[in-house]
Amino acid sequence: MIKGDTILGQSIKSDTIKRYVSAAAELFTDRWGNMADPYECKTLRRNYPKILISALARYEKVPNRREIITHDMFEHIAKQADRAGPDSLVASFKDWLSWSRYGGPRQGEWCQEKSKTKYKEVEGIAGEAQAFRLDDLAFYDHNSRRIDPRDTLVCNVAYATVRWRYQKNKDNGEIIKYYADSRGNRWCPVYALLSIAQRAIRMNIPSNEPIAKYNQGTKQYFITAKNVATILQEAAYETMGITDPKVLQKWTSHSLRVTAANELHRMGFSDAYIKHRLRWRSDAFMKYLRHTIHVARKHTEALSLTNKNLQLEKSNLDRVNERIDGIQLHRCRDENDILWRQYFYAKDSTVV
Repeated sequence: MIKGDTILGQSIKSDTIKRYVSAAAELFTDRWGNMADPYECKTLRRNYPKILISALARYEKVPNRREIITHDMFEHIAKQADRAGPDSLVASFKDWLSWSRYGGPRQGEWCQEKSKTKYKEVEGIAGEAQAFRLDDLAFYDHNSRRIDPRDTLVCNVAYATVRWRYQKNKDNGEIIKYYADSRGNRWCPVYALLSIAQRAIRMNIPSNEPIAKYNQGTKQYFITAKNVATILQEAAYETMGITDPKVLQKWTSHSLRVTAANELHRMGFSDAYIKHRLRWRSDAFMKYLRHTIHVARKHTEALSLTNKNLQLEKSNLDRVNERIDGIQLHRCRDENDILWRQYFYAKDSTVV
């Protein structure tokens, strides 16, 4: 039953299986008198039904973990955006994707869940958009003077601010700064935000509407979670050759937030910084972290041993110093191996 070997071939939840087993145990005790319940009995050395059902219950609590967006996926989407129109779906999403590496937005904070023609409102406030509007973005020069995004170049912008209109943590209206990357515009958060603002102006999006929109023919639509999942899964397929639908489903709109957390973590930022910058109230971000190739490489580099790591140090004992000097005179290619062997296995216990 746990493996899905049921009449309809469908998996059954642990609570349902537990009830089946308990009913069978009750029938067993009714038939055979005062024998102990084989499921609830605490004197059994190995209560296998309970072990299996408990394991299934723990498995059911494991979240459906979303995957990070790899560098190759970013580049693939960027190339598609370069070939598409400036107000197309992929071009619009590319800008949001670029900024998401810094902002780590939740789905409801920037795009729509299902409807591409209606936007979600803040609960209890009619007409108030839950996702970002144009007036939530602001741009400033190097003297902290505000710039009109209509007629400026990114080179004139030092930083931008985003007002988080709606947040899961209820800290609505929080304003966060994002600094321009002087090394280039391709993945610069300020360049992405300026492009988003200028697209909203170009498309004449109403001031009360969310700005995560795109043109398709002569009509405008909101970006939806399904749009995001489709683009990311196609990128995963093209860059990594993944064909298993169950694996591809791990890339969704939530991958943007997962990626932002992992980017900061692999760069060595503290837990407090990640929580503050990506707007967490608790340590819940820890479940977002993944064993990425970057983390593996950093782990290896940190533990890489060199001759200096294994160099023997002299002490205040002449016997030890003489032995170390003698070893260093007869080094060979694997010098550290010899040093350690002679140092630890010397016959004279005073040396060790």
